[in-house]
Amino acid sequence: MSIDKKKLGSRIKEIRVNEKDTLESFSQKINKYSGGVIKSGKSNVSRWEKGENIPNDITLKTIADIGKMTVTELLYGKDTVDDELYKQIEKFTARKNGLLQEIKLLTPGALSGLTLGLAFKEMSKNAVKDNEALQDRIKELENFGYKYIKKSYNNYTYDKFIQDFPDSNFQDYEEYKEKERAFFEELLENYWKVLDKNFSNYSLINSRFTNQISEELTEIKRIAIKEEKREEYYIDELVQPILDEAARKIKELASDDDIN
Repeated sequence: MSIDKKKLGSRIKEIRVNEKDTLESFSQKINKYSGGVIKSGKSNVSRWEKGENIPNDITLKTIADIGKMTVTELLYGKDTVDDELYKQIEKFTARKNGLLQEIKLLTPGALSGLTLGLAFKEMSKNAVKDNEALQDRIKELENFGYKYIKKSYNNYTYDKFIQDFPDSNFQDYEEYKEKERAFFEELLENYWKVLDKNFSNYSLINSRFTNQISEELTEIKRIAIKEEKREEYYIDELVQPILDEAARKIKELASDDDIN
């Protein structure tokens, strides 16, 4: 794989700046580190940094040593497989966050200046819940992705790749990273679908539960009107005890799940 002279020059300059050297003092440092083998001047350093020339092998090794990196990292950068995959998560979640922006447009805050019908206001309330659910899903996905990367590719550099595959070159490493990116993208998509199914099930259960309550409250209101009693009487005496009992059972189930 060909060396990008401009990027190599930028890395050499970064090392020099980190060393707090001028072009002159950096050339002297290179000469000193090489034991006098290298005879470079500030004009040489300037041409390297501009990407006009590439240092010879001995000079590259010396500059890499000064920068506390390998020659490979100096030539091609310190990119690792996990760096690439972290970027993949950012891109993936950015697309999903695009959905959040659409949902936010339906929230009451975004529409507060408008006069809305009850149906639309109800829809905007649901949008808030969808927004929160989507944010939870994204957090779940990120946690999954970060754990997977750390476990499988913790700081997996080109040098480590060469140790695992001695007959390979940098082009093989680039192809390997591309395959891993494609695999990881598919993994994220599949995990997102699993989350989508789970959250959809929760939404369905929640919808059925709230619809049932709504129907029951409507019936209570009808009875209250018929018997000329306040709705609160039926809610306090009939509905609240049922809700309290349901809350108690749900809490017990949650505790059991935590223990198991």
